[in-house]
This record gives sequence, structure tokens and C-alpha cells, in this order.
Amino acid sequence: NVSGVLPRLAVAGSAGTVVAGPTPPSSASLASGIAATFSWTWSVSGAGSISFTATGVGGTCTSLSSTAFGTAVMAAVATGSLAVQSLLLSPGPNIRFTTTLTATAILRNDGFGIARVDGLALGATNGAVLGVPSLTSSAPPFTMAPGGTATVTWTILPVGGCGFAGMSLTVTGTDMGLGGPLTPAPA
Repeated sequence: NVSGVLPRLAVAGSAGTVVAGPTPPSSASLASGIAATFSWTWSVSGAGSISFTATGVGGTCTSLSSTAFGTAVMAAVATGSLAVQSLLLSPGPNIRFTTTLTATAILRNDGFGIARVDGLALGATNGAVLGVPSLTSSAPPFTMAPGGTATVTWTILPVGGCGFAGMSLTVTGTDMGLGGPLTPAPA
């Protein structure tokens, strides 16, 4: 039997720190062959690796011993996100059918990691009024830093008809931390 078991957890790496634990703080006694479970809570502060080394100190009736239980290494991954902050059309809302229009979209990365914009599709709801938009700024793919924004512009020439038309924007991207797709709601 081991009595007075005191668990310890050493954390190494730049990605996180222990914020609480262990729970329970100790074990009064462990009989031979019996396991005890201790838990800690940790917090991720950024991308990178973090390792945990668990040890325990306890004693028998004849000695005090320290035992290494093992080391676990984990990767903390910062993820990106994509959102359409705004989509503006100028001049507007009423124009002559000879006026060149400019559509401006502001995209936002609300995540903690890098987001890559892979595709942009701006379309008119009435092709008899507005022509095909022509991208005049950086074309995808491009990346956005955490908390960053990107402005994208198009030129649109009316095709000569009268009537009403709306615009829609679809954005697709990739979370560079996890490699998964990012698709914000269409604007």
C-alpha cells in the first residue's frame, strides 16, 4: 500500500497552462493494484505544442518514493474563420443603365488562426439589367491573419435593360490550422 499520494503535473510548451487541479488534490491511500484518477484543467493560449508530465509522490511504511506516470504531448491548433462584414454597391440605389457600378465586399477573419479565401462568386439576380461582375482587386486564393479584414472590389457594367437587380456573394475558404472548409453565410 502507498499512502499520502500527491500528484503533480508539469506543463511545458508555449501553447497552454494549467488553470486548476488536481482533483482530488491527493489520495489518502492506494492499495496494491488499485488505480486513482486525478484531473487537471488547462487553457490554450495559442498554437503550438504542449506537453504534460505526470508524477506522484507517496510513501509506504518503510520509504518515501516518487514515481513518473508518463508524458503526453498534444498540439494546440488555432483555427480561422470567415465572415462577410459588408457588401456595398455604389452608386446606388437608383442608377442609369449606362452607369458603371462598383461592388465592394469586406471579409473578416474572427478566428485565432489563419484563414485562406479560396473562392469568391458575386452574382446579379437579374442578368437582363446587370452584366457579369469583373474582379478588380486581388483574386483568390489569399490568406487573412487572425482578426484581419480584406477588401475585395468588382466592376459591373449594366447591360441596358430597365428593372430591378440584386447582388449575392458566396465566399469559400480553408481553415489553415485544421485544413477544413470555411463557408460563411452568403451575403
